[in-house]
Amino acid sequence: MIEPRVGDLVVIKTGGLFARVIRFGQWLRWRKLDSGRAWHFNHAAVVIEDGIIVEARPTGVRVSKLNEYRAIYCEVVKLNGDPNKCVEEAKKWITTPYGYADIIAFFFLTLGLDPKWVDRICRDSRTVVCSQLAALSAHAAGDNRFDDPYLALPVTIAQYAEYRKLV
Repeated sequence: MIEPRVGDLVVIKTGGLFARVIRFGQWLRWRKLDSGRAWHFNHAAVVIEDGIIVEARPTGVRVSKLNEYRAIYCEVVKLNGDPNKCVEEAKKWITTPYGYADIIAFFFLTLGLDPKWVDRICRDSRTVVCSQLAALSAHAAGDNRFDDPYLALPVTIAQYAEYRKLV
């Protein structure tokens, strides 16, 4: 079992209704394109210390322990960049409110729709969702795998997962 290192991203399959809605939306759009089933993941975070992550939750961006997701499937996405810059960027987002409007905007994106207001909402840095937090932190570290970190979904990050583990 490979443990995530500082600066790595993790994608997680969580339980609950909201998680199932996110996975269903991703499945609608990416099921035929993604043989690796990256759409199974509905949450993303940045590892800032051994076993410690920064994540965006409905209560806002916070520091948590990765083992809070015990017995739920998780994959590690190895950072292609400077881990210190990734951690520094992730920490800047702590206490930022959750992007509920971003979730609505992402719903339109998963349906293949792209109204002009979607881009404006997703680029509003006053709020953030988990996948934006992870992709923006990686981007700040020099990892440019995500075409547009503001429009990153968990599936966008999970497609680069290299290591599998259960937490």
